[in-house]
Amino acid sequence: MPPLRTYLLICCAFALLLLPLLAACNSTPPDSLEKDREALIALYNSAYGEEWHWYYELQIDDLDDLNVDKWPGVTVDSNGRVVQLFLSGYNLDGGYLPSDLGNLSRLRFLNLAGNQLSGEIPAELGNLANLKSLDLGSNELSGEIPAELGNLAS
Repeated sequence: MPPLRTYLLICCAFALLLLPLLAACNSTPPDSLEKDREALIALYNSAYGEEWHWYYELQIDDLDDLNVDKWPGVTVDSNGRVVQLFLSGYNLDGGYLPSDLGNLSRLRFLNLAGNQLSGEIPAELGNLANLKSLDLGSNELSGEIPAELGNLAS
């Protein structure tokens, strides 16, 4: 049986080798954060975001530099990923739902009710595997409910 000191050294070396691996598992790839930002910018652009400024002081020039956790109606997790989008009654009048919203892979709650959004519900919303609540009521959406929404577990 090896001496206790040797055993402890082996355990410490093993732990030091595992730390970078564990850190990598908990980090969020930059492209995931960028996809979240792109999805929010797509919604902003598709739903006349320049008209939203009366709710808060967000100007179009700020979008490229603004962290998604600073957007009104957006909640992020500890990794900075969007988990809730609550823009009910934000006067997104006449805009439409961009397919990019389907890239918000950590999204759990989506509420865009009461905005007079038009057009069809994008099938890509069926990609939101973590979605627990979807409220698109009181809009002017048209077309069939996409079959892909049946992929949602909750």
